[in-house]
Amino acid sequence: MIYNHTYARVEYPQERGYRMEAVSLPNWLHITIETHGTTKRLFVHSRIHMTTKGQVGPDYSDSYTDYEMIKEQSGEICYRYE
Repeated sequence: MIYNHTYARVEYPQERGYRMEAVSLPNWLHITIETHGTTKRLFVHSRIHMTTKGQVGPDYSDSYTDYEMIKEQSGEICYRYE
């Protein structure tokens, strides 16, 4: 599956809390999640100069949802690619 967003923490002071909201990635960047047996891996694909594919984060169990994986690695993706 291809994803064109990450998640960012957005503060809501009146509610005394925060929410994780989707943030669009630039058009030259997208995320895929591949399953190999009982393992899932998150990859970032960049097309800015040449097409590259890099794994971000550890291998995950197939019990993790795509949302959980992207949410957990959003900070690292933004740090590396944006």
